[in-house]
Amino acid sequence: MYKVLFVCRHNAGRSVIAESLAQHYLPNNRFSIASGGVEPSGNINPLVKSYLEDNQLPIPHHHAHSWDERIAFEPDIVVTLCDSLQGEPTPKWMANGIRVSWQIEAFPTGYHANKNSLYQHAESVANTLKPRILRMDELLVDGLPSGLITDYMANLNH
Repeated sequence: MYKVLFVCRHNAGRSVIAESLAQHYLPNNRFSIASGGVEPSGNINPLVKSYLEDNQLPIPHHHAHSWDERIAFEPDIVVTLCDSLQGEPTPKWMANGIRVSWQIEAFPTGYHANKNSLYQHAESVANTLKPRILRMDELLVDGLPSGLITDYMANLNH
């Protein structure tokens, strides 16, 4: 079984969508999924929740989680979803996990952050992540060497 942790800055949008899609599409006998943020925002973006509900996708949790809350999870694979985390030190408990980056554009802020643009961005994030997550089920078979896992997961970013 692969334990996959999706991480972004606030655990309010991108990582929540990734966790939801992975929980929905990946077999739970082969994958255990969680998400967290470096600086959790407190709440999940309400338009992300609306998007997930409208598309019959699970809402994995109702408040943002810190990646420190995931210590007991012990991920095999950590997928960072924002380039602002590139090169940032990770907690020691993540040291044994494979870390890959799938750069997903941040949600709009400021005057660009109207309901329509936020909902459309949630849809765009889901449309970008869904094929990658579906490919994880095909590529990640039991017993793969960590180098191949790293290569496969990194190549899904393209």
